[in-house]
Amino acid sequence: MFDVAATFALRVLGAGAAFGLQILLSRMMTTADYGAYALVWTWLLALGSFGAMGFAESAVRFVPRYIARGDHAKAAQFQAVGLSRGTRGSLTLASLIAFAAWVLPVSPDIKSILVCLAIGLPFLSLEYFAEGVARSHGRFRLITIITYVIRPLVLGTVVTGLWLMGAELTFPLVAFALLATVAVTSLLLAALVLAPFSPPASHSHSKLWTRSSLPLLFVSGLEDVMSYADVILVGLFLGATEAALYFAASRILILAGFAHYAVYLVYGRVFSLSHSSKDLPNQQKHARHAIGLTLMSALAVAAGAILFGPVLLALFGEQFTQAYAVLVVLSIGIICKAVAGQSHELLLVKGKQKDLLTINAISLVSCLLLLVWGISTAGALGAAAAMTLAWTIRSALLLVVVTQKAKTAGAQA
Repeated sequence: MFDVAATFALRVLGAGAAFGLQILLSRMMTTADYGAYALVWTWLLALGSFGAMGFAESAVRFVPRYIARGDHAKAAQFQAVGLSRGTRGSLTLASLIAFAAWVLPVSPDIKSILVCLAIGLPFLSLEYFAEGVARSHGRFRLITIITYVIRPLVLGTVVTGLWLMGAELTFPLVAFALLATVAVTSLLLAALVLAPFSPPASHSHSKLWTRSSLPLLFVSGLEDVMSYADVILVGLFLGATEAALYFAASRILILAGFAHYAVYLVYGRVFSLSHSSKDLPNQQKHARHAIGLTLMSALAVAAGAILFGPVLLALFGEQFTQAYAVLVVLSIGIICKAVAGQSHELLLVKGKQKDLLTINAISLVSCLLLLVWGISTAGALGAAAAMTLAWTIRSALLLVVVTQKAKTAGAQA
C-alpha cells in the first residue's frame, strides 16, 4: 500500500507538471500547431510499445520470479536479450516509417509527423523496456520521477526559454524539443535501470523469452492504439484544431490514467510473485484491492473534471471551453475503464496472452468502428461517446475472462 501511495503521490506531481506543460504550449502556440504537436505525441505513445517487441510486458512476468529464486544472472540475461531484440525491432519500425514518409504522396504536415515518429520511436521503445525492467525490480519511484516529472519539467523549461528569447513556437521547433527531451530521459532511465553487461543467455532461454514476448507485442500494442485512437482519428477526420480541443479535454483526465498506472506499477510485480508461489487466495485478494483503488481514483478524478471542467479548459485558452461536453463524456469513459481494475495485468503475469490478444483485438475493432460512426455523426462528441462504449466493452470482456479463470483455478486446487 505504501508503494502505491508513494507512486501515486509522484504521479500527482507528474500530472501537475504535464498539465502545466500542456497549458503552456497551448498558450504559446497557435491552436493548429498545438494540435499537430498533440498528434505527434499521441502517435508516439500509440506505437512506442510495438518497438519494445513485447519484452517490456514479459519482464514483469519473468524477472521477479528469477530474483525471488536468487537467479540474478538469468534476470540480467533476460534484460540483455530484451534490449537487443527491442533495439532491432524499434529501428526496423522506425526505418519503415521513414521510408513511408519518403515515398507516400502525403501533405508536408503528414510527412513532418512521420519523420518525428521515425526519430522518436526508438527512444520511446527503449524507455518502455526500461520501465518494464524497473517495475520488475520494484523501482517504481525511479520510473515516475524521470519519465513523468523530470521530462515535462525539462521540456517546459526549454520551450519557455525559447519563447523568452523571442523564438516563435511553431510545430517543428516544439517537436524537435520534444524529441530531444524524450531521447535524453529515455537514455537516462536505461542507464540507471539496465545492467551494463551480463553473461550470454542460452539459446533455449532466448527462444523461450522471445516466444513469450512476441504475443505481448500485439497485446500491449493493440491496447495502446485503442487508448489513443480517438485523438488520432479526430485529427485525421476533423483536423489539427479539433484535435487540439479534444486533446486538451483528455489531458484534464490524465490524473485518472496516472492513478491507474500507479496501481499497475506496483501490483504487476505483486501478481507475479503470488502466481509464482501458487498463492491463489492472496492473488485474488490483491486483485480486488487493485480494482478498488483504481475505481476510487477514477471516480474522484471524473467528479473533479465534471465540476471544474470549464475553469480547467479555460486555462488552455477561451476556445477550449467548447470541449466541455467532450470532457464530461470522457469522464464517464474513464470510470467504465476503471471497473476492470488491473485485470489485464493479472492475466498477463498468469501467461494468458491468447486471452488478452483476443480481448484487445475485439476491443480495438469495436473501438475503431464506433469511432468512425461517432465522428461521422457527432464529431468530437461522438468520438468521446464511442470511446466510452469501447472501454465498457473491454472492461466487461476482461472481468468475464478473469472470473472464469479464477473459477477454473479454484476448482483445480
